[in-house]
Amino acid sequence: MTKLIRLLRNAVRECTKFVTDKANLIALSAKKRQRIAIFLKLKEIY
Repeated sequence: MTKLIRLLRNAVRECTKFVTDKANLIALSAKKRQRIAIFLKLKEIY
């Protein structure tokens, strides 16, 4: 029984790590997109 609980805990930990990594990646790409958009706007102004 304890072995099963341990396995479940490990699975949950792996899952949360994966989700966090994905969220960080999405946040990073959003920041990049924002920077590119700002850069293009600046180019339009000048």
